[in-house]
Amino acid sequence: MAVWSIFKGFWTGTVRNRANLVYMLVMPVVFLLVFGILPRIGGQTLPVAVVDDDHTVVARAYIAALRQTDGVHVEEVADDAIGDTLRSFRAACIVTFPHGFQDAVLRGQTPQVIWVNSPNASADAQVRIQRLQERMQEWTLLGEAGVQQATAGHADVSGTSGGDRRAEAFAAGMQEALHLTPAFASRAVSTSADDRASASLPQEQQAVIGVALMFIIFTVFGSTGTVLLHRNSGVWDRLLASPAPPWQVLAGYGLAFFSVGWVQFAILCLAGAAFGSPVPLNPPAIAVVTAYVLAICGIALCIAGLVKNVEQHMSIGTFVAVTTSMVGGAYWPLDIEPEWMQRLAWFVPQGWAMNGFKAAVLGWGATPDTWLSLGVLAVLAVVFFTVGMVQLRYS
Repeated sequence: MAVWSIFKGFWTGTVRNRANLVYMLVMPVVFLLVFGILPRIGGQTLPVAVVDDDHTVVARAYIAALRQTDGVHVEEVADDAIGDTLRSFRAACIVTFPHGFQDAVLRGQTPQVIWVNSPNASADAQVRIQRLQERMQEWTLLGEAGVQQATAGHADVSGTSGGDRRAEAFAAGMQEALHLTPAFASRAVSTSADDRASASLPQEQQAVIGVALMFIIFTVFGSTGTVLLHRNSGVWDRLLASPAPPWQVLAGYGLAFFSVGWVQFAILCLAGAAFGSPVPLNPPAIAVVTAYVLAICGIALCIAGLVKNVEQHMSIGTFVAVTTSMVGGAYWPLDIEPEWMQRLAWFVPQGWAMNGFKAAVLGWGATPDTWLSLGVLAVLAVVFFTVGMVQLRYS
C-alpha cells in the first residue's frame, strides 16, 4: 500500500541521515540537560529577594538574620523589580516587610510578612522556604522575649525614645534562644487570581515539557521540508502520477510528519525520566500532545507551500519555534510573564499546550481548563492540518 511505502521510505531516509539523528537525539537532550536539569543540580543556596518597605530597626534585624542563615542568599530589591526578579529566576521567593511592620511588633501584635513564592520554585526549594518561615517565627518570639526583658528592667522604655530602645531590644533578643514554638504569621500572595490559575507545573516537568514542545517544531519543520526537496526534484510529480490514489500519498506523508513529532516528544520524555524528571502520560496529556503535533504539522505544511526552498522554511521554523515558545510559556511559567505576554500566549499553540499539560499533570481531570485547552488545540489541528494537506495536494 502506498501509505506504508511512503511512511517507510520517509523513516528510512531519516534514519540513514546522521544529521537528522543528531538533530532529533543529541541536540534536544543536550538542551534539556544544560537548561533544564543542570541548573537545579547542586543548588544548595536558596535565593531570597527582600523588599523593605518599613525601613526600621526591626525590619533590618530580620534582614540581617536572613543574611546570617546558612544556605540562604539575600538580595534586596525594590517593589517595582519584583516581576523582573521572578522572571529572571533570581529568587525562589520574595519576602516583603510592609510599612508599619515595626509598629505592629512593638504594640505586641502578630507581625505580618508577605511571601511571594516563585511558580518555578522546585519542590526542594518549597520545603526550604517553609523551614525559613519557621525560623522567622522563632526569631519573632526571641525578639518579643527581649522586649519583655527590657521592659521589666527599664520603666521608661515605653516613651518616644524608649520606642527605639524597645526596637533595639527586639533585635538583640532575636539572637538569644533556639527552641521556641512558632508565633509568626505569614500571608502568601498568589501570583494569579485564584489557586487553580496560580498552580504551576513542577520545575523539572516544566523544563521537559517546554523543551519537548519547542523541539517538536524544529523536528516537524525539518521533516516537512522534505516536501520542498521532493517538489523541486520531481519526486512529488512522479508520486501523483503513479497508480496510487492521491489520498494515499497525502496520508503517507501526513502520517510520517505526525510520527516525527510524537517520536521527538517520546525521546525527550525518556530523557527526562533518565534525568529523574518523569512526565506522567495520562489520557488527557496524550490527547494534548496529539492535537499539538497535528497543529504544528499543519502550520509547517502551510509555510512549506509559501516558501521557495528548504533554507527559507527552516529559518521561518526556527523563528516560530523560539518566539512562540517564549511567549507560550515553554521556557518559564506563564504566571511570571508580563500581562501583555500572558494575553498573547493564548494566540500560540504552546500556550494552550502548556495549560493543557498543567491540567493533565496536576490531575485536574475533566475540568473546563482541560476541555478548553483540548478544544482549542483540536480546532487549530483540524484547521491548519486540513489547509496544509489541501495545499500540499495542489502544490
